[in-house]
Amino acid sequence: MKYKDFEDFLRKKHADQYTGTDDLMPDDYEDWLMDLSADDFIDFGNEYGKVIKSFMKFHGRISN
Repeated sequence: MKYKDFEDFLRKKHADQYTGTDDLMPDDYEDWLMDLSADDFIDFGNEYGKVIKSFMKFHGRISN
């Protein structure tokens, strides 16, 4: 799996859209995280759930 947890998933989502310098990235991540709406968290949570489910299917841990 490419993510160790949901926070790692969110960090990757932030990094995919980040265009600043590396030294400002941690602070920008915190600002980005604080600006997410409840709906954003739900959408990211659903997307992360699909990734986890796909991983578990691939490794035979679930059948559906």
